[in-house]
Amino acid sequence: MQKKNINPSRSVPIALLNRASFILGPKGKDYGYDNFVNSAKVANVLCGVDFITPDIVAACLIGVKAGRYGILAPKSRVPNNESIVDTVIDLVNYVVLMERERQRRVYDEKDNTSRKTTRTR
Repeated sequence: MQKKNINPSRSVPIALLNRASFILGPKGKDYGYDNFVNSAKVANVLCGVDFITPDIVAACLIGVKAGRYGILAPKSRVPNNESIVDTVIDLVNYVVLMERERQRRVYDEKDNTSRKTTRTR
């Protein structure tokens, strides 16, 4: 029986997005909703600064994964521990989480501004 050729340009993006979505929920339950908030607090203390936000933490993780992808993808050998596909899925999820954290920050900033305006009236 001959194996049917599947066009990766159509099947791969959908499969990756489905898998990323499937992984995001359970990992979120493991790590907790405020994982990036807590990580930002730790990063600020370790660096002696006060400007690292949860979305910046997610951006840093994107940088780590992009660096790993850049090392793994060009090589013809298969990695032993984390597949290239796993790295891509992590990248997709970190981008989604970075945007979630950015939107949370913007919402909180607007909420804090409206509270200050209400109190000064």
